[in-house]
Amino acid sequence: MFPRSLLINKSAALRFASMSSSAVRLSSGFSHTFALTSRRMPQRASTPAARRLFSSTAGKESANAVKEAPEGAEGAVSTHVFSADGAKTAARGGVWAGIAALVGLCGYYITRELFPTSLSPNHVFNTSFDAIREHDEVVARLGSPVKAYGRDHGGHREGRRNFVSHDIYNDDDGLPHCRVKYTLEGPKGKANLYADVKKGASSGSFEYIILERHMRGRKEAIALIDNRVHLTREMIQEKVATRLGSLKDTALFGREDCQWTLRQKAELGDFFHLVKYYACDKGENKVACENAQLKGYPTWRFTGQNVPGFKPVEELQVIARQLN
Repeated sequence: MFPRSLLINKSAALRFASMSSSAVRLSSGFSHTFALTSRRMPQRASTPAARRLFSSTAGKESANAVKEAPEGAEGAVSTHVFSADGAKTAARGGVWAGIAALVGLCGYYITRELFPTSLSPNHVFNTSFDAIREHDEVVARLGSPVKAYGRDHGGHREGRRNFVSHDIYNDDDGLPHCRVKYTLEGPKGKANLYADVKKGASSGSFEYIILERHMRGRKEAIALIDNRVHLTREMIQEKVATRLGSLKDTALFGREDCQWTLRQKAELGDFFHLVKYYACDKGENKVACENAQLKGYPTWRFTGQNVPGFKPVEELQVIARQLN
C-alpha cells in the first residue's frame, strides 16, 4: 500500500509526462511546417507578385489581395488585385479625358477665330470698321487715324481682343441678326459705333451703321449706312399681330367695359383679330379667365407667362421678337 499523497503525485506526474509528449509532437510539427515554408519561400519571392508582397507597402496592399495561385502549383504566380492600381488607372483616364476636352475646346475657338461666320461678333466688328474708318463723317468728328476696340475698361487697347458687346435677335420676319457695339477713338475724341448685319446678307452689306457721340450733355447720332426698310405703323401692327397670333399659349385677357383693354385693342388696329382674345366679362370665357389667375385687366399671356398692363405696339414688337 502506498500513501494517498504519493498516489496523487504519481498521477500528476503521468499527466505532466503526457502533456510534455504532446508539446514535443506539436513543436516537431511546427518545425516541419516551417521547414517546408522556408523551402517554398525562395520560389515565391522570385515572382513579381511575391516581391510586391514583401515590399514596404505589402501591409497595405495585401489587404486588397483577391486571389492567390493554388498551393503547390509549379511556376504559378500569385495574382493580386490592388485598389491602388485601379485608382492610378482611373486617374490616368481622367487626365487624358481632361486633355482631350481641352484640345477640343481650343480647336473650337481657333476654328471660330480663323473661320468666323457672317453673324460672328468679331466678323461684324472687322467688316464694319473697314467700311467706315475713312468715312467723311468719322474723320470730321474724330480725326484721323481712328482706332477701334471693344468694351473700354480704361486700357484703350485697339483690336477685337477686348470684349465686343453684341446681341443676336430675330427680326419680325424671323431672320437672325447680329448687332454689335464698340468704341471708336481718334485725335478729336471718342464715339460709339453700332452695326447690324442680317443673316444671308452679301459680304460687306449692313442693315445699318450708326455713329453715336456725346457732346455737351446731348447725344448726336449719325447714320453712316442705313438700309433699313422704314415700316409704316400699319405694317408694324400687322407683323406684331401675326407673330403674336402664331405663338402657342399667347393671348390677351381683358374686359369690354375696361378703357385700358379698349386702348390695347386699338394699338393693333385692324389686325387685332389675328390675336387670341378673351373678354372676361362674357360667360363663355369664364373658365379660361379663372384658370389664367389674372390680377387685373388687360393682361397679356406670352407663352404661358402673365404680363399685366397696357403695352404700346413698339413694346409688343420687341417682345414678339424675343419669344420662341
